[in-house]
Amino acid sequence: MKKHQTKNFGDVDYWLAEWLKSSRRASPNTHEAYIRDVGRFLATASKPFDQVAVTNILEYQSSLSEFAPKTAARKLASVRSFYRFLNNREVTNLNLARIESPKIQQTVDHDKLLTEKEVAALVAAATNDQHRLFVRFLYLTAVRVSEALALRWRDITPLGCGSAEAHIIGKGNKRRDVFLPSELFLSIGLFASGGGDELVFSFIKNRLHALRIVQGMAKAAKIDKSVTPHSLRHAHISHALKNGATIAELRDQAGHANVSTTSLYAHSDNTRATATRLKVQ
Repeated sequence: MKKHQTKNFGDVDYWLAEWLKSSRRASPNTHEAYIRDVGRFLATASKPFDQVAVTNILEYQSSLSEFAPKTAARKLASVRSFYRFLNNREVTNLNLARIESPKIQQTVDHDKLLTEKEVAALVAAATNDQHRLFVRFLYLTAVRVSEALALRWRDITPLGCGSAEAHIIGKGNKRRDVFLPSELFLSIGLFASGGGDELVFSFIKNRLHALRIVQGMAKAAKIDKSVTPHSLRHAHISHALKNGATIAELRDQAGHANVSTTSLYAHSDNTRATATRLKVQ
């Protein structure tokens, strides 16, 4: 095997830093978690990082049974990502295909979902019109926060009666068109500072900024739940199902790859109300 030629070849800190550079879109907190995960693995393996074998990773995987499934999966994913990076740089040559990621059963805790009243209280608690618009957009469209932050003016196409549709690029670079009711489209237009390639929500710096905004609004609204921007996506799907939307419709709206994911939000009592369009002022 031809190994990467560099004076830093044997320096694990060098390669960790290079690996993190390749995932620079991740937040500082995520980078810290990556370092902890790989550090824990290397301490368990008790070998230099470039002498690790697949059997060492498999043994480590078995030791993760003490953690919750999602936590264990993340810790293993960090190690796999690091060694995939090293493989690509010809530092190591591990057959990572032998390491299967654990299957995690997806569930939705309905007790933690925001109610329609809580969403209304959250929006009402906003003291900034731009922040209020952003939260309303997340709830009324069910888009992921990363999708909203990537939306540009050229991605919005006006329709008849003052409404519009937003062309969203989701996971796997798949495009879907999300309907924007006229009142929401009008509100977005009020904050237009340009057009074309400019970001629609340029006033939101990044996902961490979005998180802090939503958490601040939740605190002001005295909502005793863990609330994140993604909570609004969950709330939209749950509320729309209760109000008569079909699972197939919401799968397309949310960009789920499979209807089984959307079905998780269906309430056990299968209660259906008259279909109405979700609204928040």
